[in-house]
Amino acid sequence: MQYFLSLGSNINAEANIIFAIEQLNKILADTKFSSIHKTKAEGFEGDDFLNLVVAGESELNFDQLNQKLKDIDTFQATVEAYDLLPQFLVTGFSITLPVVELVTACLLLVNLSQGLYGLILAILVLSVTTTGIIVNLLRGNLDVSCGCGGLEDEAPLSWGLVGRNLTIIVMLLVGMVSLYCVGAVSLYSVSVRYCVGTVSLYYVSVR
Repeated sequence: MQYFLSLGSNINAEANIIFAIEQLNKILADTKFSSIHKTKAEGFEGDDFLNLVVAGESELNFDQLNQKLKDIDTFQATVEAYDLLPQFLVTGFSITLPVVELVTACLLLVNLSQGLYGLILAILVLSVTTTGIIVNLLRGNLDVSCGCGGLEDEAPLSWGLVGRNLTIIVMLLVGMVSLYCVGAVSLYSVSVRYCVGTVSLYYVSVR
């Protein structure tokens, strides 16, 4: 089935349009894009809009495609809700973080030197996200979704999330230390498996 979609943005417009195009290319086949047209904001004061039309094909029905399109904006909206970054950095961060997480997961599955890089990245990612959670909890901003991913109803921010993340960080630090000790590989393996198990148990408990 062929679909035609209209895109428009006037907030961080260029980055948002690029982000939308990248995501649509993953959902639709044989995508075609019109030229971009700039229009003035109507009815309110604001930056100019960038607009274009996208055509593409998909085997999804309308409701399924509509849900896919809504999901594109979910993580970016969560990053915005944390209210920690200036607007022009939100889109870039929303694209970069999942890529870093994927690279981290791949590195954690290999041994020794590459595994060490994975541990370092995992600690950095968890430290950044945990800091964001703590800041919002201290602000009393409790209605923000955690952005954990993979859940139909994502958990709201809580000190339980902070505790989970800190526990995983400790185990990752144990994994780093183990790489420099006798029996490093086995202890490293145990620490990584513990982290995966902790996350899995947490997700099961909040369902």
